[in-house]
Amino acid sequence: MFIKSSFCTTFTDHWEKSLANLAYDAINQLLIRSFTELEEIDAIYLANSLEPILTKSYQLDCNVKRLLHTDKSLYTTYHDELAAINALMQVQQAFDSGKYNSVILCAVEKMSDWSDEIIESATSFGFTIEEHLNNFTPASAYALLAQAYCHKYNKDPNTLASVTEFMHQQAATNNEGQFPFLLTKEKILASPVLSTPLHKLQALAPADGACALLLKKEKTVSTDIKITNIAIGEETHPACYKNSPTTSATKKALQQLNESLNNFNFFEIDDSYGIGAVLAIEDLGIVEQGRGLEFFTSQKNIKHINSSGGLKAYGHPLAVTAARQLYTLTKSLDKITKGKGLAHCTARSGQRAGICILEKEMRNQ
Repeated sequence: MFIKSSFCTTFTDHWEKSLANLAYDAINQLLIRSFTELEEIDAIYLANSLEPILTKSYQLDCNVKRLLHTDKSLYTTYHDELAAINALMQVQQAFDSGKYNSVILCAVEKMSDWSDEIIESATSFGFTIEEHLNNFTPASAYALLAQAYCHKYNKDPNTLASVTEFMHQQAATNNEGQFPFLLTKEKILASPVLSTPLHKLQALAPADGACALLLKKEKTVSTDIKITNIAIGEETHPACYKNSPTTSATKKALQQLNESLNNFNFFEIDDSYGIGAVLAIEDLGIVEQGRGLEFFTSQKNIKHINSSGGLKAYGHPLAVTAARQLYTLTKSLDKITKGKGLAHCTARSGQRAGICILEKEMRNQ
């Protein structure tokens, strides 16, 4: 499976647009920029997390079909933050079976119509009844992870602010991101405590956005980027990071390809609340366990990680993030002759993890 072209909207509050309008805009711009007619597309796959939860409806495919004035087959994957990864796996199955040769995958989310409290409740995927009754939230889940990590490795929790500071440095020149500006560690720590030891400016903000990928079964030109593998890690309790779904997904993806992380040029990782990035680079195997914080505070040879700012600074419209990471990786790979990129995204406050590996080879395959 190959990425022929991609397009991503800005991540911000798109007050004037509906969920379907955002998807339509991304698909339309993708077709224009790739010089592709809709008639050349066999089907469209949509990915979304929140529509069924917030609106109690499943009308996205019907509304997008109406806006596109098409009778093409549209499929919608409603799932957690890995909805786009699940949709990618469905596309791969359709390609393998010979059903389709050319499809569009569009991940879309509309969050600005709802209050922070409603969004927080809607995004509390996978928590037990007892945890819901005790007001367990994604922020408190990551706060527990941060507490456990800092206790185990004797780290200063305030150092986690350096991770968020780094992500904003990466996003400073990204005009497509939600927060393309510098944010110092001191300012982060001066913001209100969200859930000890995490502060408000370490939190992910709701955003609207859409990302569309033009996917082909076969390579058409040398610059097409191949999706070489997709893997999803097993579910665990959010506080039990010893059994990391990221490690599980990474092993699946790399072992199947007989691949080493040393061969990768770019990484897009889930950096939720700062501690997410620390756990990610350790569980991926980029650094040893317990050395993640030093990796970010040293800021040596790390510009290839979250080059556009990650979830914190680029924005995190839930189901769109995994697709956006592939969009960012394709842009990075376009700048070099050949190379590899790895996208890592988690869902349900770390209970699930998805890995997607991209490769660009300037030769026929």
